Amino acid sequence: MVDKNALSLMAIHIHLLHDEHREAGWQGIRRSTNLHTLYWVHEGRGIFTQGNGMAVEAEQGSLFYLHPGVQLSMEADEHEPLHIIMILMDIGEAGYGEGGWTITSLTEPLPIPFHLKCTGQLFQLMNARFDLLLKGWSPGNPPSELRTKVKLLEFLAEGADSGGAIREGRAQNTSTEALEQYKRVLDEQYAVPLNQQELCESLGLSASYARRRFQERWGCSPKAYINYLRNERAKRLLLYTDMPLRSIAQAIGYSDEYQFSAAFKRMNGEAPSKYRSRHTAPADERVQ
Repeated sequence: MVDKNALSLMAIHIHLLHDEHREAGWQGIRRSTNLHTLYWVHEGRGIFTQGNGMAVEAEQGSLFYLHPGVQLSMEADEHEPLHIIMILMDIGEAGYGEGGWTITSLTEPLPIPFHLKCTGQLFQLMNARFDLLLKGWSPGNPPSELRTKVKLLEFLAEGADSGGAIREGRAQNTSTEALEQYKRVLDEQYAVPLNQQELCESLGLSASYARRRFQERWGCSPKAYINYLRNERAKRLLLYTDMPLRSIAQAIGYSDEYQFSAAFKRMNGEAPSKYRSRHTAPADERVQ
């Protein structure tokens, strides 16, 4: 499975965004098995069966994700037609280094469940988003294609970030929504001193519960996540600005440059001044 950290480097090419109306009793197979595919069931009922024999009921509000290599047979109910929106896409991981840009094709599955069942308000939201993608995509029109890619990348990122919390008709519960709100606050305010106890209480969470669930969901503690965000911001400020260390420390939430330098060295193995000089020097002058 693709690591969630690779999602920030994800590049996408949409081959087809298609509105399919299949009559009752229709049978078909997934033909483009070399691509990543999304199927959104807008209306109707049927059965989707993977190559391993696992069969899942496809009904209004069902979302299916298939990575390259997965076989799928599809069958509409004998009494109900199927209305499906299909997205065929290539996904790659973009890298940038001294040699410039590189793109590596991603054929492993994204961290998104094979099947999600959406009901109620979630169905309305998802239906509107797929309708927007469908209407907004105009192949051959670069601005239209770019806007659609941005919307689709955002959608895939949200699907991965949810960790599959929405399954088989179960919407995210209140505590899960509060946990995601907690993470959004950290994303937006990592450079501001936060009282974790007060923040958790404002969201209806206990601090101990938030720490445990955050660790389970995102693989690190909230404190480690804040340090990670600060570190990534610091590296960019060191590389692309002439800001002194004191100003960088203040910009990312440290009380002084000594605290910042110690934290940076723990995470990167070298002092910020050395990191700046080593990475901003001409390539032929760097010590290998």
